[in-house]
Amino acid sequence: MLECLYSFMTGHSNMKLFTVEEVAQIMRVELQTVRTWLRTRRLHGSKTPAGWRMTQADIDEFLEAGRNAPDGEQDRTDA
Repeated sequence: MLECLYSFMTGHSNMKLFTVEEVAQIMRVELQTVRTWLRTRRLHGSKTPAGWRMTQADIDEFLEAGRNAPDGEQDRTDA
């Protein structure tokens, strides 16, 4: 994660970092849902002075974990 933060802050990477707003749009959920996922560590990200940032790998890992969840557990976002 520090590597991502360093890359973001120094501009030494072409890795795309997503904001909470962008992830919410991509996943078609409310902003609060993404914040809950981050707070509960279901979705990994890096907290920067400018706010949370997620990589494509963070998003892919989250989606894969949801795909592999037992029936009924993947829909529990704000329980």
